Amino acid sequence: MKPLLAIPLLLMLAAPVHALIMVHKGNDPTQDQNWPDGSVNVANLKTRAGFWEGPPFGGGRYVFEYQGDNAALQDAIDLFAKVKSPELRVIIHDGRNKGFFCGGNDKDKDAPGMDWSFTVWTPENFHRLYSGGNREIISAADPSGNLGKAIEPPTIDVYLGAGRIDWKQIKLPPNLKVTDERATAAGYAPADGSVCRGQVFEMVGSKPLAGATVRIDSATAKTDADGKFESKNVPPGSHPIIVTAPGHASRVIGYASFATDTLKQYTVQLAPAARVAGIVKDQSGQPVPNATVRADGIVALDGSGYILPERMEVSADAEGKFEMTGLPAGTLHFYTYTRGFAPLDVLTKYKAPADQLELRVTATGTIKGRVVDATGKPDPTAQIAIYPEGGSKAGKWSASGNLDANAAFSFDSVPPGRYVVSPFPGRQFTNQPDPAAKTVEVKAGQTTQVEVTK
Repeated sequence: MKPLLAIPLLLMLAAPVHALIMVHKGNDPTQDQNWPDGSVNVANLKTRAGFWEGPPFGGGRYVFEYQGDNAALQDAIDLFAKVKSPELRVIIHDGRNKGFFCGGNDKDKDAPGMDWSFTVWTPENFHRLYSGGNREIISAADPSGNLGKAIEPPTIDVYLGAGRIDWKQIKLPPNLKVTDERATAAGYAPADGSVCRGQVFEMVGSKPLAGATVRIDSATAKTDADGKFESKNVPPGSHPIIVTAPGHASRVIGYASFATDTLKQYTVQLAPAARVAGIVKDQSGQPVPNATVRADGIVALDGSGYILPERMEVSADAEGKFEMTGLPAGTLHFYTYTRGFAPLDVLTKYKAPADQLELRVTATGTIKGRVVDATGKPDPTAQIAIYPEGGSKAGKWSASGNLDANAAFSFDSVPPGRYVVSPFPGRQFTNQPDPAAKTVEVKAGQTTQVEVTK
């Protein structure tokens, strides 16, 4: 059996977490999800091809996709201007975006894509994700720059690459904030192609950082004495934008899509490079050799999430000692593991730089079993979920998975403790009773057998 998920719930929020982006095709009316007043009128336009909800960590960000001509877009813009929000944003893009519903899943590379989209957040979800105690957790996987910021305003993104919209014909109400992401609109010549420009600063002292390298796919640029950079003719496609400089931690400042006339602008701060070193020990204080140590939830000195170009992961030596270099000065979490051991301190926050750290792991056990139907016959079509007694909790081990052909399952490296085993993954996040669930106790070095009936 290959588990679908077998990780500490470091990403668990206070409310149920959506494991996948939820999609809804068509334009039948949707309900207001506590959006700013007037948003639901834009959401329910008949030109809508569908909508999806994300991100995976908690949901609440709704993106509605539309296809139409100038008149249809003008209707959308006029309704959008009536939304009651401190800011209403319109962004113009030169390229195509097929989205989920306008050719994104088609083999036809020439599918025109959507003409515009409307994005709006449910405020509760945004603040739970980006403003609370999850900032270090989410920063490990999200370069959006939303950490600690005000909620994203309702936004219409217009994509001119589909060829149905003549932007010059659209009349804009004065209360809309418009950003034109076309390089030619900023004065560049068509021969310059797509452009990425900006300025890089030192995070400590906020001085311009000269000599930094900005890499976008095969295109690179160097910052001048004022820390400014400009890269022309960026290749079309979606690329990570990576900034490096001697003595500083490299940083991914975003993932941007470029067409043939795109302009992206960034203001970047690079943190000083930091080193951390320490030792991995078991629950009795003995060194654990060859353990894997991974840096997670990295946050820089200024409180921003800091995305490294590559996963920061090292192996401890035969004496359990490890060292990491190239981290940004700030704070981080560690996820430490090896065969037969699981981490004890995944929610502990550490400072960087640091020396003589002690990371603790615990010896683990195994849970094996099978799922049967009401008649006692093995049911290989079922799934299995295992979570701590009392419910899933941040920092605690939890797992789910499919069954093999004999309806059997097996999970190794389970930390000692009491667990609920259920053939209904996700039931713990609902108010529904689960009479099929069984509680077992896992002990280090031992295998626990269990059979559950679906």
